Amino acid sequence: MLRLRFLPGLIVGLLLGLPLGAIVTALLLPSRQDQSATTSPEVERLSRRLERAEQDKQALNRQVDEFRTMADRMTASFTDLERRFKALEGEMQAREASSPGPTDIPTPPSPVPTTTGPDPTQTSS
Repeated sequence: MLRLRFLPGLIVGLLLGLPLGAIVTALLLPSRQDQSATTSPEVERLSRRLERAEQDKQALNRQVDEFRTMADRMTASFTDLERRFKALEGEMQAREASSPGPTDIPTPPSPVPTTTGPDPTQTSS
């Protein structure tokens, strides 16, 4: 008797359970086509961002190299200027040592102010 009630229930359960389980699984789990459709644009977008980042990195590396070259040229230029100024300073010291002494340079006379009208610096209230 137990056997007669169990077997029909098992058959009904399998007949209903398998299709329902397949339907629920299909609805709940995303399909691989949908996943590849959404993944492909995202992968392309990330690839473009990576390429842009690499191009930016290369441009910045070129700028750093140009800056180093310019800094080296400026350093050489300032070194040359320093050498020239020291040479000029040495020449001036040699001239001062060979000259008899400081000479007084006469100062020009200051101009006499002329008054032609009211003083523009004064304001009347």
